[in-house]
Amino acid sequence: MPELQPMSPMPFPELSALPGDTSMRYGMGTVDASGRVAERTVVRSLSWQQGDRLQLRVVANVLVLRAEPLGQTTVVSGPYVAIPAPVRIRVGIRVGDRVLLAAAPAHEVLLVLTSAVLDVALVSFWQRQ
Repeated sequence: MPELQPMSPMPFPELSALPGDTSMRYGMGTVDASGRVAERTVVRSLSWQQGDRLQLRVVANVLVLRAEPLGQTTVVSGPYVAIPAPVRIRVGIRVGDRVLLAAAPAHEVLLVLTSAVLDVALVSFWQRQ
């Protein structure tokens, strides 16, 4: 399995800089034994094709992916994203887990959020109400 490599010079957008309008695309997918997340609609919204290389980065337990020629993983048939095992372990994703995919097409970024991250976000939101 590929390991996390040093980041390329291409900057990742700050999560707080992502759009606050309705341009985000969302979907839930199940992670299979190969790390593939079965959710095509969100990936297609980014115009990624099978074989495109993706750079991975973990920010606050959220997996951030963007197209990058030297990326350490690729878009697989579907099109789907496949999360390498070391990255799944790092963010606590297991086979059969459901994850939220959130695409920001204008920024060409895909976020993968686990249920644990969503739990923290929702609890934090409701505690502030």
